[in-house]
Amino acid sequence: MILFLSCFVSFQSQSLVRKYIINFIEEKLDCCSRSLAYSITVIHHREGNRIPRSLTLQIQCRKSTDVFRMDVLPAFDALGSFSPDSKPEPEIYESLITASGYPGEFSPSFTQLQRHFVKSRPFKLKNLLRLVKFWYLKYVKDKYRGEAVPSKYALELLTIYAWERGTDESENFNMDEGLVAVMKLLRDYKDICIYWTKYYDFQNETVRNFIKQKLKECRPVILDPADPTNNLGRGRGWDLMAREAVYCLRQACCRTEDPGHGWHVQRARDVQVTVKQTGQKPLTLSVNPYSPIWKMKAEIKRTNRVNVRVLETIPPEIQVFVKDANGQSIPYAIYPDDTIRDLKEKIEDAGGPLVKDQILKAQGRTLWNRRRLEDLDIEDCDTITLIKRS
Repeated sequence: MILFLSCFVSFQSQSLVRKYIINFIEEKLDCCSRSLAYSITVIHHREGNRIPRSLTLQIQCRKSTDVFRMDVLPAFDALGSFSPDSKPEPEIYESLITASGYPGEFSPSFTQLQRHFVKSRPFKLKNLLRLVKFWYLKYVKDKYRGEAVPSKYALELLTIYAWERGTDESENFNMDEGLVAVMKLLRDYKDICIYWTKYYDFQNETVRNFIKQKLKECRPVILDPADPTNNLGRGRGWDLMAREAVYCLRQACCRTEDPGHGWHVQRARDVQVTVKQTGQKPLTLSVNPYSPIWKMKAEIKRTNRVNVRVLETIPPEIQVFVKDANGQSIPYAIYPDDTIRDLKEKIEDAGGPLVKDQILKAQGRTLWNRRRLEDLDIEDCDTITLIKRS
């Protein structure tokens, strides 16, 4: 249950006040418990060192033995009366990004868009979604109880992407081929990098720079079409999904008479590449990020009528060393135009302190989250000191 509360006037205020709202709801439930027709138990859980963004309830009717769980999520009503058939103002996403919450922290504010993105799909695609979710529940969730696995929503997005790219959004397709295409994507999850521009795009500079940074994260990358801060590819369990997908592909239902007739789905969307030519205007190409260089040369020759013998590429990543209190230095690969917060997230993902508990210093100065490494003159093989907040 999403509660859009008027006391939340921004994403920042939601982050500051949410703890007190959750406590207030819990207190009221406790006071009113005897007058309710239900027995309600609050289940306390932790999200690392973060303040929980929801209140989890276990509910049982006093006249029944049936028990069910419900999450109550207080949220800022960022969209208001907005229609999901149109595109939100880019300022909404700009304020979301500058709020600097942890990935997906404010996703409940965009629930309406998330639902519409899935629910508006053709009937036959919904049948494919049901088939894939049945496989997920039976062969992943049930089999790996207690293990961290990717969310059902991530699988829905992956299925929609496979349908879009594999059929050109046709409503007349083969269900078996669709299942095979999804299983192959899961098998090759380390190559997945997908996003959509239905609700946000690259026109706004703040949003554009943020998306570019997110697309550089470790694969798989599956950006939530409604919330660019939420990468559904983050987290563990993709190897378990891949293992079950490989097993599924060996079954009779996934064998086709003509293997070459199936869906051809790129593991990643095309990216824009700028080719700088001496004495000429730069050339912009749309290329598959996993295509070999010779294909790019052929495209340059076709569009610019120029034979390319050598194509020089500039290595985009540098390596920095992060030194902790014990004197241990750990190397991290990062882009010069990444921010200090991006580096902190890499440290957290590698098992280090949470982003909010990190203080990074270099050459005696504190490094602030929004500053880029290149602006701070941090270069390849430089050492940065990590201090954990007490």
